[in-house]
Amino acid sequence: DDDDDDDHNAQKPHKAGGDVTHEGLMSRVDRSEWTAAAALKQACAGTAPVGVEATTTTTTTTEEPVSTARSAGDDAGAADATGRTAAGDFAEVLRPRLDRALDLVDDGHHLAVRRQALVMLHAAAHHQPALVAPLVERAVPKLGAVVDLKLERVVDLGPFKHKVDDGLPIRKAALACVATLVDHAAQAAALSSSCGAAPGTAAAGEGGSSTTTAMELADDAESAETAAATSASRSPFLRVAPLLAPVAVAALGDKSDDVQIAAHALVVKLAGLVPDAVDAHVDAAFEHIDKTVHKKVSAKQGTEADRAYDLIRSALKAALVLADLAADGAHAASARAFLDKANKKDKLANEIAKLRLAPGLHGDAGAGHGMMPPPGDHL
Repeated sequence: DDDDDDDHNAQKPHKAGGDVTHEGLMSRVDRSEWTAAAALKQACAGTAPVGVEATTTTTTTTEEPVSTARSAGDDAGAADATGRTAAGDFAEVLRPRLDRALDLVDDGHHLAVRRQALVMLHAAAHHQPALVAPLVERAVPKLGAVVDLKLERVVDLGPFKHKVDDGLPIRKAALACVATLVDHAAQAAALSSSCGAAPGTAAAGEGGSSTTTAMELADDAESAETAAATSASRSPFLRVAPLLAPVAVAALGDKSDDVQIAAHALVVKLAGLVPDAVDAHVDAAFEHIDKTVHKKVSAKQGTEADRAYDLIRSALKAALVLADLAADGAHAASARAFLDKANKKDKLANEIAKLRLAPGLHGDAGAGHGMMPPPGDHL
């Protein structure tokens, strides 16, 4: 009976724009792919390798305190080495599975499967960036295709019709992945600049010892080596950062307010991280932002009006950053035209003046600013 149900379900998916909508029933293959992506997400988000248990050894003898401390230290060192080995094995098991699961993002898979694959990629990039680093160059074009995805359909409710965008959930999930990649790129840039400084040296002062100095130097060297290794593992994120600029700019034109606000924050951060890449798309960015800030909100009231003004304020902040970036450049005309048009409206002119005086207009190219929620099923 289950097999008959699966065959029946597989024959009745609803198609829209070449893809299966959320209304389509999932076949057995769809369910297995969804489950695989969900399992990978849980594995990547885990705080410890699956199947690895910490073991401790208890000593109940009358040994000398020094011998007991030495034994405990040896046990701890062995346990730490075992944990590192297990974590390495765990990573080797996950890496090829992530590579194959990335293909579930492509068109042709059920929308629920594609969304779960994106949530998995977001969790992996957030918790296991070293595993995702070799995949980012292949992932960026896939994310760009999803951000451009439009799957709208009209539902007839009798007296009126309602338009539903089936692609919105996976566009949000894709933009969450982009935000995480941008965060890692910014961190890699910060680490690269910090690794350029030579480690500090400590001189033995009066009453000091050469042993303490050597230990401090060793700690400095180890810290610099760790930072360099972390920077190297995240350098692929920095390499693909320019490719993320057109993805973020395209999201500025999304019909969803939430997607637009997230895209504004991404453009602000990318403008500080890869200004040349963003500057190349300034004209398209101003075209999208111009439509946003000149939307009519007079008919809206209460919370709806507040959200509309929040969107306009977010768009203006991104526009000011882009205007400063494009000043005296090849795209300065677009910036001037946008500002001249906006300043003709009193409300927009007042908001622009407030934003100019507010601190932190250009944001921070370092850590994230809460553009997207942490990875999870709520995306």
